[in-house]
Amino acid sequence: MAFLTRLARERDAIAKPVNDLYVLSPKGREKTLSGQRLPIVTLSMPSKNTPSDSGFINCQLEQSSRTTVSGIKASWSDSETGEEHTISTGSAPFKKLRQAYSTQATAMKAAKDELLKTQRKQGSKLTLEVPSNIPDHKALVVGAQLILDGSFPTILAGEWRIESVTASGNKQGYRVLVRASVG
Repeated sequence: MAFLTRLARERDAIAKPVNDLYVLSPKGREKTLSGQRLPIVTLSMPSKNTPSDSGFINCQLEQSSRTTVSGIKASWSDSETGEEHTISTGSAPFKKLRQAYSTQATAMKAAKDELLKTQRKQGSKLTLEVPSNIPDHKALVVGAQLILDGSFPTILAGEWRIESVTASGNKQGYRVLVRASVG
């Protein structure tokens, strides 16, 4: 599993166990491995959203203050001539990958994967704690699209991509912690 996790991190993918297999899947896919479309979940803020209410939705927003990167450069070595070449994807400012690749195709693939990962990391991150009694709570799955409607504050309303889902509870019921990125 450690190897798959490292490979997933390098390729901007998700590694997870599914039945008796370990699966590596690209982040941001709109379909399951069986080819079905991932659900789109729309949430509305309850009219009375107070911590004492059972339908309370707790929201946290993290916004990056770091310098943004708009492009990636990667190098590759020509095995016949021994020359090192550099390719790029995106636009300035660039981030340069440390590893030198064996072919132009693998360098370009790595650069594109890193650009997607960088863009996702630079975006806003959302954490929601929602009750289990919301409609479509079983559709809250990694990779699904989450839409926060106009009842949420303007800065939160819009489309998000779910990155993780964790359910926890006690005798009174359970709540679902959803982490999402701009998506």
